[in-house]
Amino acid sequence: MPLPTSPQPWRAPASPGLEEVANAAVGDTAGALAFALSRLDVSETRPILLISHHFNTSQQGGWHAAGLARLGIGRVHGVATSREQDTLWAMEEVLRSGAAAAAIGFVAAPTLLATRRLDFAARERGCLAVVLRPRPDAALSAARRRWIAAGLPSAPHPEDARAPGAFRLHLTLTRSRSEPPASWTVEWDDETHHFHLAAGLADHRVVAPDRVRAA
Repeated sequence: MPLPTSPQPWRAPASPGLEEVANAAVGDTAGALAFALSRLDVSETRPILLISHHFNTSQQGGWHAAGLARLGIGRVHGVATSREQDTLWAMEEVLRSGAAAAAIGFVAAPTLLATRRLDFAARERGCLAVVLRPRPDAALSAARRRWIAAGLPSAPHPEDARAPGAFRLHLTLTRSRSEPPASWTVEWDDETHHFHLAAGLADHRVVAPDRVRAA
C-alpha cells in the first residue's frame, strides 16, 4: 500500500510499516501515545498491543482504560516485559502473527537492525508498528516516518474560560520517505476521535523546513 501523499500526513492513517514518535520533552508521553493511536485505520477490528518494560512504565507512567476510551479506542491490550530487548521481540512476534492491527512499543534506543525487522514484519502482515521514544534521536532507523510530539496548553474552552478546552499537540515530521520535514499545531476532536489543525491556524499548514529540527 503506498504512503499517503497528503500535505498533512498526520491526517491519513499510516500505511503498514514502522513509524517512530518521540517525546519533545519529559511529560509528553501521553500526547505521543495519543498521536500514535490516532495513526490507526478506524475501520480496523484487530486488537492493538501496547508493549512496555517495567522500568519504562515506572518512569513514564502506564495507560488508562478510560482515557483510551475517550480516544474512541477500546480494543487495546497491554503487555509488560522485563527488558527493552523483550519489548522489541514481543513487537516483532505480534506483527508477524498478523493477529493485531498494531504493535506500539516504548523503546528508548532500538538498533537499525531491530527497526528493519519491525518494518519488514509490519509490512508483510499489513500492520502498523510504532516505536515510542522518550526523546528525539538522530540515530539511523528504518522508520518510514519519524515524528516529535510536544504537548501544548489546551485550547480555550468555548463556554467556560476557566475550563480546559481541546487537547493540543505540536507535531514535527522530521523524516519521511515521501514528504518534506514540516510541523503542525493540532487539537483533538472528541466527536470525530481525530486530530485536526488547531482553531485559528488552518491557514498555516506547515512551517518552513529550515525551521524544523532534523532527526
